[in-house]
Amino acid sequence: MKPEPIKEVGVVRRTAWERFVRLQATAALLAQKKGQPKGVFRFRSHEECDQWTRKRIGS
Repeated sequence: MKPEPIKEVGVVRRTAWERFVRLQATAALLAQKKGQPKGVFRFRSHEECDQWTRKRIGS
């Protein structure tokens, strides 16, 4: 009995180096953003925390 051939679903069109460069560019863009400040923050309620988070994110 012959084994069934393997079905090819997709093809990687970029080299490993091109994919690495793209990953590094994406990481550099993400690093430019402010993100969340470091430290411990205390809020009186979950709503106050959510409001503060939305303000920091910008939405």
